[in-house]
Amino acid sequence: VSKDTGSTWKPWSFPDSAGMFQQDPAKQHRIQNVVVAKDDFSRVLVVASKPTSDMGSTVNGSGEPWITTDSGKTWKLLAIPDTIGASDTTHLSNVSLLWQAGKSSDTMLIGNAAQPNGSPTPPPALFLSTDRGATWKRIYRQTTGPGQNSPQVGGIAVFQDSLLPGPSGIRLVSGYDYSDDLATSWKRME
Repeated sequence: VSKDTGSTWKPWSFPDSAGMFQQDPAKQHRIQNVVVAKDDFSRVLVVASKPTSDMGSTVNGSGEPWITTDSGKTWKLLAIPDTIGASDTTHLSNVSLLWQAGKSSDTMLIGNAAQPNGSPTPPPALFLSTDRGATWKRIYRQTTGPGQNSPQVGGIAVFQDSLLPGPSGIRLVSGYDYSDDLATSWKRME
């Protein structure tokens, strides 16, 4: 971590899967993405792959979102709304997208892609937070199966420009489809 544009650096410890700090580098999380609140450096959201007991960490982009609000002293696995209906919250395990608005660190998006084994739990979905990750709302759920085909969560890219018509100039793009209303509806690019 650097608070002076890279002149000095300080390491932050990151927990292993049991919440303890590991000394064995083969059994530590692998950091994939980091989002820092622009006006509150103590609040950081990280996507990290799980450690495994034998081969280090899982692969294929699988990652879980972790959050700290005290400059890395404590971390917790981020709980978001359940996508199946079995419980109030769930923990994502294959995060494919972590995005923060350029103008305001209040707006964030997390996408959960299909699991590599083909049986996603929870199903691929896109979540929105407008309060720096304190609360989340599912805004899109990918549907697949016979006769169903919707934009792939794993391939969503986020663009923000004041010239785009979406809220806060946000446009979501997945393949040839795009959405200017935060995934409520999708249009085909012409």
